[in-house]
Amino acid sequence: MSVLGIIGLILAAIVGFFAILVIVGASRIRRMRNAYRARVDAVGAVELSGQANFFGQASEGKAQVRGLGTLLLSESEVVFVQLMPARELRISRDSITSCRVTRHFLGKTQGRDLLVVMWETNGMGDAAAFDTPNISDWTSRLDPSVS
Repeated sequence: MSVLGIIGLILAAIVGFFAILVIVGASRIRRMRNAYRARVDAVGAVELSGQANFFGQASEGKAQVRGLGTLLLSESEVVFVQLMPARELRISRDSITSCRVTRHFLGKTQGRDLLVVMWETNGMGDAAAFDTPNISDWTSRLDPSVS
């Protein structure tokens, strides 16, 4: 076999390997997207929703991974469905004590306003922050002091 033939075989193997990687990667992305949609759809009837960037939960400390996802408001709870890592945060609307708008949370700062939701469960307070559009819509629906 000639040198050109060997180089051709090596190039064909490399192209084949990358083609397999692309196919496997696309399949994994499709499965991840479908699982994400299923988790969002499982929330049920939604009063308000929007894309959001999760800035963390106070009780989990500072070493958290921020993540993109969907913030949803149903009749009974606020739900954040995060894309990666795949996780959910569920807050009962009855447990919400207040909402506020700030530009920093858990030592993380954003150049835009953040929605901070505070709640209490079993006598323990907690809070979570989200970078989401239409913060005024969220605060007017969530803050118990706004009637």
